Amino acid sequence: MSKARDIAAGTSGGFAIKVISADKVLDAETHYRTGDESVINYDATVTVPTDSLLEVGYYDALKSL
Repeated sequence: MSKARDIAAGTSGGFAIKVISADKVLDAETHYRTGDESVINYDATVTVPTDSLLEVGYYDALKSL
């Protein structure tokens, strides 16, 4: 993965949060991070290419070892 980007404007525990209300195709070769409060509406589809990663963070803190 060559890039990391948040798919949202807000933050929750250090992760981005967003409401996705329309179909969205994520970029190839990209690592996305989102918070556990993010929402994908029932009528929206998020397409994640096989060479990308969509990571959902469920924790309040993110730390390195």
